[in-house]
Parts: sequence; structure tokens; C-alpha cells
Amino acid sequence: WSLVSHMDLTPISGKINSSPVSGSLPVIQFFVNELRVIQILASDWDSGQVVRCRWSYQSSTDECGSACFDLPNASLSPIDCAITWTGVLRSADVANGLNQSTYVVAVTVEDFVNASSTTPLSSVPHQLLVQVSYKPAGACAFRPTINSFLLRNRACFAWSVGSRLSLSFYGYISTSCYNHSIVAFVSSTPFNVNKTSFYQYTNFTWVATISWTPTSDQVGLVPICAAAVDDYGQASDQNCVMIAVGA
Repeated sequence: WSLVSHMDLTPISGKINSSPVSGSLPVIQFFVNELRVIQILASDWDSGQVVRCRWSYQSSTDECGSACFDLPNASLSPIDCAITWTGVLRSADVANGLNQSTYVVAVTVEDFVNASSTTPLSSVPHQLLVQVSYKPAGACAFRPTINSFLLRNRACFAWSVGSRLSLSFYGYISTSCYNHSIVAFVSSTPFNVNKTSFYQYTNFTWVATISWTPTSDQVGLVPICAAAVDDYGQASDQNCVMIAVGA
């Protein structure tokens, strides 16, 4: 396993270049033969710059070790940093009688001066795990869904150091699965985030609210991601927002 970052601090338009920031949940769930999209959140603090994603690779600099290209036949969109893949068990796991496989996804996020540039300024690693298993018997035919109140997925908004932020995530069960429920929300958050509430809002809707007061050492882009989990362990797609914290 390997992680490598390259940061170019060359001043551009009088400002030191900032490296891109990425975010996702640390573990993404797939079922066997299920097609899903992993949407990695990637942004850059510098106005006008372009962010692209690519697979990490082993070259003169080993960016990922044995984790390179571990997800077989997956496709990655460089513009929106979206990975498309159909879940499959490792052949070695099947041969050993296992019904679950774990993969490592190694992506590198890079910033460019503009859309026509092909030379990255900075390269930042983003790695996560993908767990594949069979869909549980008796589980709802549809995964839960999630959104954050008033904010679309991958939204970016500004916040200030010392101001308390309250953010609510809504998890939904399909109306055809009336006997199921949301039992948890999993999340990836910055330090000092508190979960202030978790409750059932309607017959098919549950809400989790988090609060956070950014500190001076958290100035910059800060990703927050969450997913809803039902009573059979099925997780929704992740919902991520990027918070631009200013002094």
C-alpha cells in the first residue's frame, strides 16, 4: 500500500496555489451483480482552476502499491470523478468459500491552471474500500436514498470560523418497503462534529442532524459525507457537501 502527494505552491495571480480537496465515505457497499456509481467529491480553493481525477498508478513514483487498479473493469470519469462498477467477488474468495470481497480503490485528484492544461499543479491521493457481498434475504428490493436539507449532493457553500453549522440528512425508505426502517447514518466528517439528533420524521423518512463549529486550523475546503443504512444493512448512495471555511 502506498500514498503519494505532490504539491505545487507556485504563486498564481499573486496567491500560493492550493491543492485540491476530495471526500467520500471510507467504505462503499456493493452487492454481487449490482451496478453502482461512486461519486467522489473533489474541489479546489483556487478560482478558475480545473480539477480532474485519474487512477493512481505505479511508475517512477509508486502512488498506490498493491492497491493500484484493484477494482477490476471499473471506469472512472476524470471530469466529475465518478467510478462506475458492477459488483463481483474475487475469484480467490469464491474458491475459498467466502461470500464477501474487499477491494481498494486508489484515485489521484489533480488541479490544473485551466481546462486546456494537461500538466497538473498538484496531485493528491484519494483511497477508499469497496465491500462486495450478496444481497441479504428479505431485504428491501430498493436501497435507501438520502439527501441533505436544502443542499444538493456535491454542493459547496461558505461558512465562517466560530459560527455553528447545523446540517440535516434525510434518509428515505421506498414506500414499497413499508415494514423496513432506517436504523443508522454513517458519515465522514471533520474533527469536532457532533450528531445532535436522529429520529423518524414520517412513515418512510428519518433525519440525522449534525452540528459543527469550525476552528481557525480548519480554514479551507472541508468535505462532509453521509449515507443512510436500513435494518438489513443496505446503505444508500453517499450524499456529500463541501464547506468552504473562511476566517
